[in-house]
This record gives sequence, C-alpha cells and structure tokens, in this order.
Amino acid sequence: MTKRELRDKLQNLSGVKDFFIFVLDKYNPKYWGLYYPPVKMIVIYKLKENGKPIGENMLVKTCLHELAHHIQFHHVKNYKVKSRHDEMFKKIYADLLVKYYKGNIPRDIMAEIKKYGLFLEPFKSLKK
Repeated sequence: MTKRELRDKLQNLSGVKDFFIFVLDKYNPKYWGLYYPPVKMIVIYKLKENGKPIGENMLVKTCLHELAHHIQFHHVKNYKVKSRHDEMFKKIYADLLVKYYKGNIPRDIMAEIKKYGLFLEPFKSLKK
C-alpha cells in the first residue's frame, strides 16, 4: 500500500481530510506512531527492529490509532481532551477499527488492543 493509498483510505473511512500523514522508513524503539495535535500531523514508523516493514494489519492499526487522536483533538464538538487515551479516544478508535474491518477485527489486533485497554466493550465479532 502506497502512502497516498493509505492517506486516501484513512480519509475515506473517517470522512476527515484535515491531517497530514508521514510514513517513515525508520524504526522507533518506543512508538509505531505519533500524533502532533498543534500541526495535525500523524507520523508512522514502518520498520521493525530487524529493518523489515511492519505488516499491513499493524500499519492500519497504528494509523487508525493516530487518526483517532486527530479526531479526538479536532473533531469532537464541545469536548475537551481529558487524557490521550480517555473514553472518547477509545470510542473513536473502536468505531474506526470496526468500520475498517467491517466488524471482523482480526484476533491478533484485538488481543493487542485489549491488552492495553484501548477498546470499549462490547466487542464486535472476531476473525478466527
């Protein structure tokens, strides 16, 4: 998936077009992605520690996570962000994941998201 295809997919899925996305051919030991609210910029690090690219599911999950932050900060009317991963973020992220995967979120993605408490119950159906 090219950077343009990724951006277009995120914009079409969310209906939000006022963000920048940079996909870097780098490894970041702390984060797969970052969001910078003042400049509406999403940065994705697409290499693993071994220098190989992350898989498409990980790329999408990370992009949706950062896009959820953008929506949380700039597109929820009369809402003040309490913390980066507050309940509003979790709802937005869950909605984006369900839309992207059409309700069939892969088990490996669900397991990781649940592990970090970044998804609200009840869960939609899972892929086997």
